[in-house]
Amino acid sequence: MYCTNCGANISDNSKFCTQCGAKIERASVETPVTPELNQRKFGKTGLVIIIAAILIVFSCVVMAKNSIIRAVSPKSYLGIILNNTISKISQELNNSRNELMGFTLTEKDDFTLGLAGEIASMSSEGGFIDYSNIKRLGANFNISVDKGNKQLLWKSQVLYRDNPLLSINFFLNDSEVGVNIPELFDHYWTAGTEKFGRKWNDSYVGWQLINFRISDDLDLSFSKLMDYSSKVITDETRKKIAEITKEFLKHIKIGDMTSSNVTIKGKSVKAREIQVIIEGSELESYLIDIMETYVEDEYFVNQISATGNYDDFMDGFDIFINGFKDNVNIRGDITLYVTEYKGLIVKLELEKEFEVYDQMVELMLEISSNDIDNLINDFKFDFELDAGGETLAIELSSKGNHVPQKGLYTDDTRLVVRIPYEDNLIFESECDVDLKKGTIDGSYKLREGESGIKLDFSGKYINSKGLDISLDDVGITVSSYPGTIKIRGSIDFKLAKGAQKDLIKIGEKQYILDMDEDQIYEYFEEEGIDDRLRELWDSFNTAIGFY
Repeated sequence: MYCTNCGANISDNSKFCTQCGAKIERASVETPVTPELNQRKFGKTGLVIIIAAILIVFSCVVMAKNSIIRAVSPKSYLGIILNNTISKISQELNNSRNELMGFTLTEKDDFTLGLAGEIASMSSEGGFIDYSNIKRLGANFNISVDKGNKQLLWKSQVLYRDNPLLSINFFLNDSEVGVNIPELFDHYWTAGTEKFGRKWNDSYVGWQLINFRISDDLDLSFSKLMDYSSKVITDETRKKIAEITKEFLKHIKIGDMTSSNVTIKGKSVKAREIQVIIEGSELESYLIDIMETYVEDEYFVNQISATGNYDDFMDGFDIFINGFKDNVNIRGDITLYVTEYKGLIVKLELEKEFEVYDQMVELMLEISSNDIDNLINDFKFDFELDAGGETLAIELSSKGNHVPQKGLYTDDTRLVVRIPYEDNLIFESECDVDLKKGTIDGSYKLREGESGIKLDFSGKYINSKGLDISLDDVGITVSSYPGTIKIRGSIDFKLAKGAQKDLIKIGEKQYILDMDEDQIYEYFEEEGIDDRLRELWDSFNTAIGFY
């Protein structure tokens, strides 16, 4: 070893040079790395890199998941969750109905329905009428629907102390309709169902004796009545509306998809919020197209014709549509916020300003459910329309076991309607049904300001062989000026499969609409209808204590 300062030869262990005294600086020596150690080091680093790469890719996939969905088929994704939600709600409603009824009643099934009630007591606080004699005044209604034979039978009575005061029997099939009031006349007053409206209006009974006009276009028959009750619109109109909706959906855009928190069964959970963007002008056109298609539907035309003149209705509708086009302006885009959790829509939110008659109107809408297992068990609906500080609002909240759980159905519902310059309209309902014990109890309240009506009830609920509800304790309280009326009584309701074909016996018929004025007066005199009408009126007033 040599000194780096003077070059003298020194020993390896020396710290200082023996010739010049300089401190010996030892150079560090690099130790060669063996191939085995190098491979081990590289293996650990590579594993870390691979794991990190997987995590990065996974994170990117998670963060970009919404973008991937949006890029592939955002509308399809939205359509799937919308279809899932509608299907689930429909299934829940069916399950609830089937559980409560205990049997399934299809559109093809015959059925019999009965409703009866009796007053046990009636009193007035602050009023001037004595209702004490109304005790044991009652009524019953029974309907038999025979779809196989296309016939409806109706029997109803007003009773006092179990004695009939007034009876009404009615039948309807595809060719004839008839009514009989035994206390007034013995025959069934009968008419053909085809062009019934025109026959009624042209008859002396319709336009002069009873002085009540109906639509000339009304055709009354059992089959048409069943169609009206089972279908709101025809299948053809449904297809048209589906095509209009399909075209409208082409203009919908999907915006950002972000994470959000929602409350499900009292717990905050992570959900996905989707922005659905709709052009205001497209929505206007869509609403107009839907309304115009709906009012042209055959069933709708017949329903309007049954109670009035369709042409008059359309004149008013055209004025409304023209006013809508001229005075409603939805500017810009509408953003609907859709919150999805586990493939179901649990929340919808919308806020939008638009112009009506040159005034800005602010719309707010929110629909939500807090129960993912059964969406109808806990839901809210809030709607608000504000125009210059004047607000129309609808607030609906409902929770309970609407789909019965362990044989128990519960409901707690509240509806509030706020109208400018009017008292709030408030409806509240509570109901508990124990299917195992066969009991029911609850209450309904409807009030506006100081006026209102309350119904409370309890009794038996049996659905083993048809539906049989016997409410032996029913209370009705009516609050209004000048006082409060309280009624106690009972109500029975029955619904069963199968028609009661012998509910009434159809006797001799009298085609009353074919008779002119002279024939009518002669018939009334022969039957003594005027005298029988006076007797009926006197017996009713005597029974309830007015005489």
